[in-house]
Amino acid sequence: MPTSLVLPSGRDVPLRVRRHARARRFVLRVSGGVIQLTIPTRGSAKAAAAWAADQAVFIEEQLRAEPVRVPFVMGAVLPILGQSVEIVPGLLRSGALCEGRLEITPAAPARLAQAVEACLRRVALDTATADLRTYWDRLDVPHAAVTVRSYQRRWGACAARGETAINWRLVFAPREVFRYVCAHEAAHRIEMNHSAAFWAVVRQLDPTFEAQSAWLTANGGTLSAYGS
Repeated sequence: MPTSLVLPSGRDVPLRVRRHARARRFVLRVSGGVIQLTIPTRGSAKAAAAWAADQAVFIEEQLRAEPVRVPFVMGAVLPILGQSVEIVPGLLRSGALCEGRLEITPAAPARLAQAVEACLRRVALDTATADLRTYWDRLDVPHAAVTVRSYQRRWGACAARGETAINWRLVFAPREVFRYVCAHEAAHRIEMNHSAAFWAVVRQLDPTFEAQSAWLTANGGTLSAYGS
């Protein structure tokens, strides 16, 4: 099975194939400059590779539409909760945000990227915890555990007992968008659905939620451009 695909432009793009028990057909996804191909457990790897090659024009279009990636390196400027933050040398290996700067000890590229991500995950967790507790108090529901995770196709999740997870990449969204997602998940403590009653609770917590939801629909894909 080939591990890359040469596109009409001559670009050589990584090809990752995985077998999935629930897959009934070939499913292609382009993300982060990589072609991800899901095939049935007993599917033909050779046929899958040929099928992917037939999609070369589509793949190239998807790659052109992807946002320009911004790696976590010294001097990179990141949008953190609506503010421009530059990664600069500092004394803390774990990193610290301070007045438009993320100060962190210089390190090898891979280790620096890991440290920056860990720092931003902490920022996302602290922000989500504060927002959710505010909304839970307004709804008069008990506080629950808060975590941050790496979701590919969702911004948050609320379990039946209230435990809530937020996509850490929301740290790259405007502050009000981050706050909306927390309001959305908090509303699930009252309505575990997306009924009219649920959206009424969301509106109670965030009267501007429609504008924030529209921002995510239009720009959510750009949040994956930051980091490795």
